[in-house]
Amino acid sequence: MWKDRQALGGVLVTWELFKTTFLQRFFLREMREDKVEEFINLKQGSMTVKEYSVKFVKLSRYVTSLISNIRDEMSRSLTGITGDLEKKCGSLMLHDNMDLFRLMVHVQQVEESWKKRRIHDTRRPKPHDQEIPSNGGNRNNVGVR
Repeated sequence: MWKDRQALGGVLVTWELFKTTFLQRFFLREMREDKVEEFINLKQGSMTVKEYSVKFVKLSRYVTSLISNIRDEMSRSLTGITGDLEKKCGSLMLHDNMDLFRLMVHVQQVEESWKKRRIHDTRRPKPHDQEIPSNGGNRNNVGVR
């Protein structure tokens, strides 16, 4: 397991430095640029939040310079999700103990609850679909001849 700081010939090597150097050496520049462009243009579209989150995390490996801290990462992830979810969950970034994974789990839960509500609403009869009483709309039969 990689420890966050390894000494190599007296030089301090962090995980970020190792990862960046490794990718530069063994991953073609054109492929890296394609991944960066894909990351920048990533939108949820027809994906679920879970699918979007997985893709976001995979692509974020190639753009360490665009995501310098946790807040940048969360902000960037929210800009790619659908507008209603972004509005509903944007303020969560302000919590001190929030990170990308907690944020994405919450966004997934909100998305699921909205889907369940939509399914429930489509099954519920609309007011105009309900039967009209046979006595012409009067609830009681007083005065009806």
